[in-house]
Amino acid sequence: MLLDLAGPAGVFALAILVSALVYACGRSGSKGAGKDHQKSAKLQPYACGEQLPPEQVPVSIHMFDFAAFFLIFDVISIILIFSFSASNIGLPIAYVGLSGLALYAIMAYRRR
Repeated sequence: MLLDLAGPAGVFALAILVSALVYACGRSGSKGAGKDHQKSAKLQPYACGEQLPPEQVPVSIHMFDFAAFFLIFDVISIILIFSFSASNIGLPIAYVGLSGLALYAIMAYRRR
């Protein structure tokens, strides 16, 4: 068999496949969701019957970026630590390559 599903490479490939399917289902189902329920009166702020002007609250996701990159590098390091005991030397190299590709995709997506 070309890909052993019980091995680490098979589990990794299966996880990537499942996550891609979940992402595709979420993207395809969210295009028209909620457009009928968003009325302009429901989107207005309300406080004790008074009509208040909407506030512009600046949202900073600077710390979220650090948390996301920490999580990515943490998962990459755990995968690499466990893959170095594999009999095939190509497995850690493949994980490093896939991790680099994922980080490049995240950085390219953030620039848009």
